[in-house]
Formats: sequence, structure tokens, C-alpha cells
Amino acid sequence: MNALLKALLISFAFLITSQAYGQVLPIRFSSGIVHSDVRFVNSFSFHEENYNTPKIGFYASIGSGYKFKNWFQLRSNFNYQERLPLETFYFPQQPNRVTIALIGIPTSPQSKRWDSNLFKRQLNFEYLYWDISPTFTFSKKRITISGGAGLYAGYLMNRGQLVMSIDDFPLYSSAFTGETGYITYSKFDLGWTPSFEILFTLNSRTKIGLSLQAYLSHTRLINDYDSIFFNTPYFDFNRDSNITWQAYNMGLTLTHQFKY
Repeated sequence: MNALLKALLISFAFLITSQAYGQVLPIRFSSGIVHSDVRFVNSFSFHEENYNTPKIGFYASIGSGYKFKNWFQLRSNFNYQERLPLETFYFPQQPNRVTIALIGIPTSPQSKRWDSNLFKRQLNFEYLYWDISPTFTFSKKRITISGGAGLYAGYLMNRGQLVMSIDDFPLYSSAFTGETGYITYSKFDLGWTPSFEILFTLNSRTKIGLSLQAYLSHTRLINDYDSIFFNTPYFDFNRDSNITWQAYNMGLTLTHQFKY
């Protein structure tokens, strides 16, 4: 959390300072829920619903941008997200690399069949994202509607704490024999992000409204996926060779033009 606070403070100071220039957009604050799930490879799609239960987490963001025209802007955001744990895990065994899979395992109170007496609460994924998007804007009286799509880069902040072994699943440990490997997750997440926003003008400097934004990943989520399954690329343009994230944010947005 210390790294998150430092990043947000530095970002906030930069954005406040940059507003001294006339074409820089007002500071944008947003917070709400993130609905996260994973996209599996095509070979798993026929029973994909058994692999993971979509869950609701939390996000908070701060951003600004630059206005080129009244109808065209370039926006950028720093976005902190907490995504709840997955329910499918792959463990490569040594020395012959046989893969052991746990599928549909309850990992949080939002999971189906959750029982705190039987299952261990796994850690959330804590991501810090930066995105940049060309955005088109339409205004009518006190209503402003915006939409766009761009690219994002994310960093998994608690990656070192998410290294798991079969010891984290005591209910199933008796089914495993031999030396079992660990599962880890990729540090970086890259993809594209469409967004939509509708704001209501409160006064000359402040607007409030609802924002929607999706984060569609093109990078491999499981760090050892390449060695477990096939010779898959780390970045997958078509999103059909790796297990990847897909997340959807919905929240309250406030924009404010600070005085100087």
C-alpha cells in the first residue's frame, strides 16, 4: 500500500501543477466496483463457467488529460484495482512436468460453495494501472457524454505474496503425490480499454456522474502457463492462446477544476 500511496500522491501533484495550462482537463476522480473474470483458451470454452466465478472488487482512480477540440480529448488515468482471487489453479510437478489442476475451488466469500471451515481465504490481486485513451465528447446543456478506447499497462503490486502451493489447499492435499510445484502470476498486464462516461454539471468547475470502463488483457496471466501447456506467446493479440484477465469498472466520477 505504501507504493500505491506514493504513486497516487506523485500523480496528484503532477496533475494539479499541469492544470495551470489552459488546455489541460480538470482533475478526474473515480471510485466504484470492478467486476473481474478470466478468459480461458478456446479448448476450455465448453465448460468455462466451471473454472471461475466472476467476482466484485474495488477500484479508485485519478486522472486528467488534454483537450485538442471541444469534441476531442486525450485522457489518462492512474487506476488502483483489487480483484478477488481465482478458483482454478495449475501446479506443474517435478521432474516430469505433469500438471495437476484444481478447478472451481472456493477462495473467497463470493465463491460458490464457500465454507470458511473448509477453504482458505486467498489473497486479492492488487493492480496499479495506467491508461491513455483518445476520447470523443458531446455536450448538451448541463449533460456531457464521452466515449473512447485506448491502451493500458498494469503492474501486479503484491505478486510476491501470491505464490501458492498445494499447502494452500489443505482439503485436497491428500490427492497429490510427489513434489508439487508452485503457481505464480505475471507481473505485468497489457491490453486495451474502452470507456464511457456521462456527467452532470454542478457548477462552472465541478461535474459529477457515472463512468464505465473495461480492461481486456492480452498478456498471459499465469506465469508458468507456457511451460505447463503449449508454446504460447506472452502477448497474445487474438486472446485465444492464454488465460487472460477481463475486468469491468463501474463507479461514481467527479471532475473539478482547481483555482490557482
